[in-house]
Amino acid sequence: NSNRNLVVMGTQSNEFHTTIYPNPCLVDFASLVINATEEESVWINIHSAVGQLISSQRFITTSGTNIVTLDLTRVAKQTCIVSIVRNDKVYNHLLIVE
Repeated sequence: NSNRNLVVMGTQSNEFHTTIYPNPCLVDFASLVINATEEESVWINIHSAVGQLISSQRFITTSGTNIVTLDLTRVAKQTCIVSIVRNDKVYNHLLIVE
């Protein structure tokens, strides 16, 4: 099957959907896609597998598709946890940096 090498991880609720690609990431940047129904503030945090905070940024979504570029130039090869904090909910993704 030709889709075996493509991994798209995402979370979904009725009004909020997130996806990260490419994953695994072989380059210095990954894209976080946030589909939202309204303008709102979210925090995007990247943690190492042992919980160390690597980066944190605030992003204001608009209604529709939002694409956030994640700078991975300072991230060592590892599995990271990307958390999107929205109101009282946290959406987590595993991101493999190779």
